[in-house]
Amino acid sequence: MSRTITRITKEGRVNYAIKNRKSKDFQMLFYSTWDELCQKMMGSAEKWVQEEGDEDLLTVNSWDLPHAFMAFKITKVPCLVTCRRGKIIKLDYAPLMYKHFNSAD
Repeated sequence: MSRTITRITKEGRVNYAIKNRKSKDFQMLFYSTWDELCQKMMGSAEKWVQEEGDEDLLTVNSWDLPHAFMAFKITKVPCLVTCRRGKIIKLDYAPLMYKHFNSAD
């Protein structure tokens, strides 16, 4: 199986992920296209998706879905939200996110 990146453009998809968080794990990267650090993080995510694994990464752009940021109380970008077995972990410290996406290096 391979990793995938899916860009979310509709609120319904975010709501679906939240609603089904106990039955399906996910990772959601909140970013803004205007932010340089976010652009670097997206580049790291693009490299990460080419490695072996079965995780799915959902990306949410602040311009497309500003209300989605409120669902997870996101106050800064980039921010990685991980849901494993129903437990939600929010990570907004850039060095740790970079380490997550470059763990094979």
